[in-house]
Amino acid sequence: MKLNANQVILITFGIIINVKVFASPTEGELDHCRRITVKSLEHCLNDNLHYKSINCWKLSHDDYNDCMLSVDLSHLKHSKRIVKERVLEEQVTPNQKKDSRLLNLGDTTLSFQKFISDFRQAVIDKNIAIIHGALAKDFDIERDFGGVYNSKATPEENFSFCYQLDNSKLLSEYKDTGWAELEIILSGDLFESVGVEICAPYGARDNKPLPQEQLCFREVENDQWRISRFVSSGD
Repeated sequence: MKLNANQVILITFGIIINVKVFASPTEGELDHCRRITVKSLEHCLNDNLHYKSINCWKLSHDDYNDCMLSVDLSHLKHSKRIVKERVLEEQVTPNQKKDSRLLNLGDTTLSFQKFISDFRQAVIDKNIAIIHGALAKDFDIERDFGGVYNSKATPEENFSFCYQLDNSKLLSEYKDTGWAELEIILSGDLFESVGVEICAPYGARDNKPLPQEQLCFREVENDQWRISRFVSSGD
């Protein structure tokens, strides 16, 4: 039995309002669990044409609960890291914060200018391989209050939590949003020098009324630059 759009909406709506979610699932995670629920119900109804439909609803409901439980656990396992970051941030005084200064792209090294030029072209071409190839092995996510960073994941996987560039993993209405966000963050020529890193855009964390996200870069060796970290805008 194939469920129509209205039935799918009723199923997911009915399940969501009856399930208490302890974590903060993303739209992608919710959509994943909804798809599992619908497929479970379809299979049950197809395989058990004379079976009581209420049992199929219960089975699909249980599958949704199991899916959301795994989502909750994936968020909660980062809780210690999140709390630690909050405590450390609150303990930092203004005098202890990293000194930062405005840096015009034209005043940076030629190697960095080329890196940004190549990076921008890769965004225009939507070349995922080049973007992922520019990630530092220790790529990190700062101000990760949502618990996105996964210490066991690859740099590419963690970066995809910040900017999903694979449209096949996005809902149609979110297609190309990752590319658009990267284009915006690197659209200006004003950067911020923070320690050994250069971040874009300049002044993002001091933006009012709310801070903006940043992408930071670090020189590794032989004039090679890598994406070192993503700075979240926070809560």
